Amino acid sequence: MITKKTRVPVVVLWIMAALNSLFLIGNGLFMLVAPLDWYHFVPGVTHTGPFNQHFVLDIGLIQAFLGVLLGMGMFLPASRLELWAAATSWLTAHAILHIWEVAVGICSP
Repeated sequence: MITKKTRVPVVVLWIMAALNSLFLIGNGLFMLVAPLDWYHFVPGVTHTGPFNQHFVLDIGLIQAFLGVLLGMGMFLPASRLELWAAATSWLTAHAILHIWEVAVGICSP
């Protein structure tokens, strides 16, 4: 139940979920529709190695899928925890991988 005390955190959570969902779906679609353009558009990507269309398409599918999970969680409260946990788990693991790569010198910050 939303009360006066919980209204602001709920609104902030919805805004964050909506923005993340839109970004992930948009980025995923960009990767799927124009993988080479995406490779050259995103800063730093060209420094990670040569263009690999299959890899960009794989990650594009994941990004779009995660955005859909976040969006579905906004409208399916009974499944929200599971949907958002699935998306958040992958995004957290991905972020940890990037932090590790920078820490050991594989990639620059």
